[in-house]
Amino acid sequence: VASYVYSDQMFSRDVREMTTEGHRIWRRRFRERLDRIAARYPSRIEVNLDDIADLLSAVADGGIILSKSLSEPGVLSRQIMQYRAFVRLVFLGN
Repeated sequence: VASYVYSDQMFSRDVREMTTEGHRIWRRRFRERLDRIAARYPSRIEVNLDDIADLLSAVADGGIILSKSLSEPGVLSRQIMQYRAFVRLVFLGN
């Protein structure tokens, strides 16, 4: 977190805007996939699909950070599998 806060100040407004747009593009991409899942399997609990789309980005970014800081290359893949299990529980319940 400290690295991001510090490094964010080092970039121009244009770079920060490109980063923001990149996050929005990923959100739309993941949301489209979640929309297809939700159309076939209605969610078992109330959820916000944009938030679940953003959660994948957070899990991926966090998994990369954890993997590097813990020197454990498998952390990212395990975190992605946990996200997959979460989505499965939301939409299938098993």
